[in-house]
Amino acid sequence: MKKETLAEIITIGDELLYGQVIDTNSAWMGEELAKIGIKVKQITSISDSPTAIREALAAAMSRADVVLVTGGLGPTKDDLTKHTLAEFFQTELQLHQPSLEDVEAIFKRYNRPMLEVNRQQAFLPANCTPVRNVLGTAPGMLFEEQGTVIVSMPGVPFEMKRMMTDTVLPHLQQHFQLPQIIHKVVQTVGLGESFLAERIADWENNLPANLKLAYLPHLAGVRLRLTGLPNGTDNLEEQMQAQIDQLAPLIADHVSPLAKLPWKPPWVPCSKPATSPSLPLRAAPAGWWRTNSPAYPAAQPILPAAWWPTAMK
Repeated sequence: MKKETLAEIITIGDELLYGQVIDTNSAWMGEELAKIGIKVKQITSISDSPTAIREALAAAMSRADVVLVTGGLGPTKDDLTKHTLAEFFQTELQLHQPSLEDVEAIFKRYNRPMLEVNRQQAFLPANCTPVRNVLGTAPGMLFEEQGTVIVSMPGVPFEMKRMMTDTVLPHLQQHFQLPQIIHKVVQTVGLGESFLAERIADWENNLPANLKLAYLPHLAGVRLRLTGLPNGTDNLEEQMQAQIDQLAPLIADHVSPLAKLPWKPPWVPCSKPATSPSLPLRAAPAGWWRTNSPAYPAAQPILPAAWWPTAMK
């Protein structure tokens, strides 16, 4: 089995710690990294402080192969990330002409005068690889130090996402030998996490070492996420599907009829009955459903559609 490539995410900004801004960047980055085979080990939110930035960066580099940093790259005095990175990597800031041209183009596009503080955003650490920002005035910076790739990007979500998609993710795919990672998710309803775990305990205990199960409870029920890494011998997709096929009959009576499943559920749509049904029925936002599953009793109360969380859609 290939060695895991681990990442850490550092988000910078007092507004995150005060609860004034919700960190959606980390969730998005974690999902995108997982798609290419990189596992996020830790996420850290810190203040706009040079000391905090240096300490978080040094700690992350000691544990991870990839460190992604967002925030603190604006034009104002409280944006300290770039200067701190230059000090941390023992270099000076110098004008990067292509970045300056990008900044000038943005102000020209909106017919606005460019201030000196905006010009200063094109000054980058001399030993970094600039990461182009086509949507904003703050370029990103990519460093490679002692086998670790460090990337600093703006905290503005749409700017960060474009830079990740255009530059950072492709670079990481070329730089590392990344394993294939597959996730399969099954949405269950009507059974609590502990009862669900007890029901499938034997199946879970016999999972191969390269497959890992996670329980993700939320308002709509419990999602079961099976994550697989290649073991060097088996076809991963076939191996995971074989395990899903073993799981299916164990929870068939508690699978959401609206879930996207790796097998066909026993739920089928039907018309709303005028009287109490002889077969089990469930009310769902998309209509009424019945099942012939032997795990259900012959009769079941009808639940109003409003009782089903909309998150199940």
